[in-house]
Amino acid sequence: MLSLAVYYIVAKMIKDGFNHGKSVITEKPDEIGERIIKELNMSITYLYGEGGFLSKKKKIIYC
Repeated sequence: MLSLAVYYIVAKMIKDGFNHGKSVITEKPDEIGERIIKELNMSITYLYGEGGFLSKKKKIIYC
């Protein structure tokens, strides 16, 4: 019975994935990042990327 439970949990994790984060690309990443931290009490990570079309540098908020 325990094996079936473990099999179900592992299958569910593989199907749904471990990562349920959200990312935001905005012109005001610092302001929005501070509000997410203060108002929603969530941790965030800043990622740095580059646009594929215009090659413009972007700061991405991931939470």
